[in-house]
Amino acid sequence: MRTLCLIFLLLIIPIKALATSVKIYRWVDENNIVHFSQHQPPHDNYTELTMTETFAPKNNDTGKLQTASKPKVQDISADFQEKCAIAQANIETLTKHDKVQFTDKDGQTKLLNQEEKAIQLANSEKQAEVYCRQQ
Repeated sequence: MRTLCLIFLLLIIPIKALATSVKIYRWVDENNIVHFSQHQPPHDNYTELTMTETFAPKNNDTGKLQTASKPKVQDISADFQEKCAIAQANIETLTKHDKVQFTDKDGQTKLLNQEEKAIQLANSEKQAEVYCRQQ
């Protein structure tokens, strides 16, 4: 029996050590605005709340602990290369051709006027500046 109690305590103590408790103070001011703070207000018209959060690692289906997914440098690099190529192709199209058609998100195709073409060119140059600088 003594061993059972010892095992029980050894299991409970680490769980309690991982629990965090935070006091939150809630009050309503003279303008009927509700405030929350971790600092006790100077007046006595407040409610004290205790927030307890227990950390428990989650297991995935394979029984391994879940870890935060880290973006792979290769994936980001490939994405940047693709966006760089698109931006460069857009710049080439906008500078080489006088008449450029544009299909919007609704599927409507229209001919860009000079002002719209200049805006698209500026956007593409900015994209190339961002995505092509790492190559």
